Amino acid sequence: MSRLNPRGIALLFLISLLLSCLCTGCLRAPDEIQSDVAEEELYIDARLGFTLLLPLDWEKITIPVSSPAYRIDTVIWEIPAPQPLQMQIRVLNETDRTAPAEALLTTVLRQQGLTAESVPLAHPHGTASTARTNTRHGLQQLTVLLTEKQGYLMTITGSEQSLDMLADLCARVTESLRDL
Repeated sequence: MSRLNPRGIALLFLISLLLSCLCTGCLRAPDEIQSDVAEEELYIDARLGFTLLLPLDWEKITIPVSSPAYRIDTVIWEIPAPQPLQMQIRVLNETDRTAPAEALLTTVLRQQGLTAESVPLAHPHGTASTARTNTRHGLQQLTVLLTEKQGYLMTITGSEQSLDMLADLCARVTESLRDL
């Protein structure tokens, strides 16, 4: 009978352990792994100078330049939900970015004739503040993010039920917003 060296014993042990895991179902093929994270894509807007991760099923809305609703500094997405949501990101101009995020958000709310209590928001790429308020279009969640290079106003509008249902997903998207 041939003698096994320590390396051979370790290799046999590793192979038997791997086979036992496969037989008992400890390891699964990648396509069987369940995930609660929606498939995402990196959205890059070179013109406005930002990137963010978006679920693949969010649809970018194109507004014709001739429309009164068109803004060169804004991008809009339709978010699928039982009652659809809409997210818009507007890049703030330099004069808008002179105040802290919370004061800037209060100013934005006042300009729209709205009131809400703004709350500081931890953001990995800058200082941020957020608020929720009711409008004639539904519930609005507004977030101001100030980074080293730019300022952003992110607005998500829809029903309270849809906003609450997609709160974690919208928070992940908000957190992924960053300068190019």
